[in-house]
Amino acid sequence: MIQDSEFYNTVSRDSMSWIDNSEKLKFSADLIQKEFQKLIKPFLNGQSDYTNEEEIIALWNSYFLLVGFALENLIKGLSVENHREAKDFNVSVLPTHLDL
Repeated sequence: MIQDSEFYNTVSRDSMSWIDNSEKLKFSADLIQKEFQKLIKPFLNGQSDYTNEEEIIALWNSYFLLVGFALENLIKGLSVENHREAKDFNVSVLPTHLDL
């Protein structure tokens, strides 16, 4: 268990790894968005083509899932960079107002 928390602390202290992962997730989301645009083109042109409805929904959900993860990783990276004192897995260093 100690090795797990040491590994976590080592990885989580590197703000650039969070930001790099955020960029990779955003890139993946952009690829999905391009495919999504191709599938909804008939709808945008006023056609009622529901043959790809399940695919559209799957891409829509996957896109927003990846964008959410990308934002989460970006926020973590910026937070780690701006709050160096909080980069510890030790629960005892959390703010006392959290009542843990």
